[in-house]
Amino acid sequence: MDARELIERKREFHKNKVKYQLSIQRTSLSREGLLNLSDLRIDSLKDLGTQKYLKTLNISETDIASLESLPPQPNLQQIVCDNTDIDSFVGLSRHPKLKSVSFLHTPLSERENFRLSCLVIVGQMLSVINGVPVTQRERIQAAEYPVISRYLLEAGWDIQVPVPSIDDFRELAMDFRLKLKGCDLEFTNDESQKYLIPPPQLVPINTFQVADFDEDLEDDEMETPKDIDLDIDLQNFIYEKLHSIGINVTKGPNMQREIVAAVSGLADLVKNFEGCYKEVFQLNDYYTEE
Repeated sequence: MDARELIERKREFHKNKVKYQLSIQRTSLSREGLLNLSDLRIDSLKDLGTQKYLKTLNISETDIASLESLPPQPNLQQIVCDNTDIDSFVGLSRHPKLKSVSFLHTPLSERENFRLSCLVIVGQMLSVINGVPVTQRERIQAAEYPVISRYLLEAGWDIQVPVPSIDDFRELAMDFRLKLKGCDLEFTNDESQKYLIPPPQLVPINTFQVADFDEDLEDDEMETPKDIDLDIDLQNFIYEKLHSIGINVTKGPNMQREIVAAVSGLADLVKNFEGCYKEVFQLNDYYTEE
């Protein structure tokens, strides 16, 4: 083997290393937020670490078969995984600013209700799936699924339409050994706490709506302030946030009032959760002492 061939082999070896690509693409990463790993023989992204400038990640035509090795990326907005063997949603919910995903020509995109699953697991920030914009109808449908659906999808569950009942979700969670921390002592899952704090208990979406908050406000003889005038952009932002967690607010002349009522109801809910968590921690301490 001559010197030229040896150098070429070393170059080829380093080219297929994530750390090497980070070093030679540092400029484009810091200026454009782009990291292009396409057409490389890589099967893991664990060496990527957390990149605060990363906005677009392209891993098309690689040996990546799962996003499980991709660490949480705080500013990642787009991920392109075309022509890979990715066949699960594991790791997709870790990136809070993800707006666009592409899984063209992958086993994952062949799944039934693939688009709905993507929207449920990523959240309402997602706006483009496989190059096609998310529709309002898809958003409304995805908002009907409780938070635990994300973890079930990552665990391999195939999303069901229509939305299962809360009792069905509890059974599914037990089947997949997936549980949530909180009031319900049967629902505890340390793993889920890494990326998202779930609600202390599963709440039926149909009952967790603004109407319930209105009733609570009336019971307390509270009235929604009439002089509140929300900025349109802020109003729409809050509307999307409420919908993303399954709280239905009707657009129209009473929209502002419903938003204020919903936020007030959430504040009361948080107070109840605080007491509930204290109870659980005391029980945990008791069992530890035993």
